[in-house]
Amino acid sequence: MKTKKTLSLLLSVMMILSVLAGAFPAIAAGTDTGKQSATASRESQVRALMEQMSLEEKVYQLFIVTPQQLAGASGNYYTVENNLRNGITQHPVGGIILFSQNIKDSAQLVQLNLDLQEASKIPLTITVDEEGGRVSRLKPLLDEDQILNAMYTYRNNGGQRARDNAVVIASYLKDAGFNADFAPVADVWSNTANTVIGDRAYSDDFEKAATLVSSAVAGFKQEGIACTLKHFPGHGDTTADSHAGVVHVTKTVEQIKAQEFLPFKAGIDAGADMVMIGHLNVDALDPDMPALFSKTIVTDWLRDELGFEGVIVTDALSMGALSSYSDADRAINAIAAGVDALLMPGNLEASANALIDAVRANSASAANGAALRAASNSSAITEERIDESVYRILMMKANQGLLGDPDPEEPSSEEPSSEEPSSEDPTPDDPNKYSVQYYANIQRLDTTGNASYSLNVIDTTGGHIPTNEEAY
Repeated sequence: MKTKKTLSLLLSVMMILSVLAGAFPAIAAGTDTGKQSATASRESQVRALMEQMSLEEKVYQLFIVTPQQLAGASGNYYTVENNLRNGITQHPVGGIILFSQNIKDSAQLVQLNLDLQEASKIPLTITVDEEGGRVSRLKPLLDEDQILNAMYTYRNNGGQRARDNAVVIASYLKDAGFNADFAPVADVWSNTANTVIGDRAYSDDFEKAATLVSSAVAGFKQEGIACTLKHFPGHGDTTADSHAGVVHVTKTVEQIKAQEFLPFKAGIDAGADMVMIGHLNVDALDPDMPALFSKTIVTDWLRDELGFEGVIVTDALSMGALSSYSDADRAINAIAAGVDALLMPGNLEASANALIDAVRANSASAANGAALRAASNSSAITEERIDESVYRILMMKANQGLLGDPDPEEPSSEEPSSEEPSSEDPTPDDPNKYSVQYYANIQRLDTTGNASYSLNVIDTTGGHIPTNEEAY
């Protein structure tokens, strides 16, 4: 009997292997189809929203600013005061970044983020610099088990720890009403004289950093927080501080590709939502323009070579590295290079108006366009170019569910069926109906749409064979 039962189990396994090629590809196909359908629905939702937006609304959607910039006055802005609310109405930006000065306590922060969203016609990306270690705006509010050391501290603890740390950060950000984070740092601390990055990096080894950064991205995505790889194309092998002045990267193209790009590519492949361009002069990639203004770096390298399809955001446009450029030129040059989102311009209204004027001039006569030649790259600023970036920004929001359900279900007018299932219908736990039964329980979908499922097999002798697979 024992031999007969063993043989029966072996036959069951063989039969399952034979049907996997047919049955589970069908599940995979269904999963892929569902994912494609959801994406198409969100795309349609975004296109419909864009059709209702004015040029001014589209341009302001490109900006991420502080509450102080919107209110037009200094202050803590623990609450959405009238001047801040009016600023959101008059300058309908795409996102708001908060700093420690905007944060008093947990209840205040939650209410502030709720009120900011309520004041905005289009849901906001509400973000913060929250990396752990010395860059932690929410640290005074955190419980002891939520406070993390600098990421470099965990460099030898493996990818799972990097993911767990990101989950911790993303969880308390989500609870506070944030939906995005300017983290993780994808720079590698390869120059010990570098203090502006230093222990903010995940490692001083490029391959280790790639593993840890991609794991961190997975952690952020697990909690639904949009994350940002920074500071492309790599700020770890520099000695100067871009907050204060111009910073040069002196590596060759081959070194940059083999080293600095590794963590960024790994994070992109893991599904990072945004990449932040550093205020860096990378002579080997573009000897003429800072990275932020370089179409070669932003579009040819990041977008085309590394395959990044998400939102490209600037570092703060008010930083010292750009002091020789006007607010208008900073905005125009960045958008012309292929950047999508503009962070903290020195003058929000002047930056937005420069883009609006350029679009209008380029859609009017050649004579009107000639008047803008003093502004670098103004001829590249068309409404079609603005639309490309607005689309990416709104798609990121749609993918997070910020824009609501793209396909709300119509209430059914049909009465629910009261028929009992037929006693003749086979059930998965009835071994008398089939010699071998199999069914899949899809437990989750990962970021690529792949399904994790448990496969249950029941053979004719009553034996149960549980298996788990990661596939499709």
